[in-house]
Amino acid sequence: MSHNILNLASQSQSRYLLLKESQIPFKVIKQNANEHECDWNMELMSLVESIAIHKMELLVLDDVDVKAPAFVLTADTLVQDHRGQIHGKPLDYEDARLKLTQLRGKCRVASAFCLRKMIFKSGAWVVQIHSVKTVESSCIIAISDSEIEEYLKINPQSLNVAGALIIEGYGMQFVESVQGSYSGLLGLPLYELRQALLLLGFFN
Repeated sequence: MSHNILNLASQSQSRYLLLKESQIPFKVIKQNANEHECDWNMELMSLVESIAIHKMELLVLDDVDVKAPAFVLTADTLVQDHRGQIHGKPLDYEDARLKLTQLRGKCRVASAFCLRKMIFKSGAWVVQIHSVKTVESSCIIAISDSEIEEYLKINPQSLNVAGALIIEGYGMQFVESVQGSYSGLLGLPLYELRQALLLLGFFN
């Protein structure tokens, strides 16, 4: 078991649960990034990666122990519908309903993470190792208009998720099929994250 702690700069409940179930010790820290400052004209994979990196550049490390190496993780997930439109978090309930309507059928899901091992030296955090990984998955969503209304009532947290799309729990029954990384669909590709943590010596 690792004695290190992963500093997760995310408010995603799905990411919390994925790390907890994977028994990867973590604590939540803050970041002050505005993802809309990134160039949303980029293609899906490039955009989601740029957002994860943008978050890493705007970390709040006040509560991180300066006496030991810090392992820091940021992540982002975006969804693209079959028309090619990219969806982030909905603005409100009506936007969430519209996004779910547009995501019916096959949609692409891209999740990216940025991982750093840092040390505190001469009064500042210094990056020792920097790793970025982006993973694409896809799924087919089959949900009617009336089911969308019920879905949003049961899943109010959809307002904090890309495309308002939560496919775990209640949402599982509307997923016809999945291709690629399932954990990536949920917001954090765990296999790729574990490989990156191994390279950084997190489990030593």
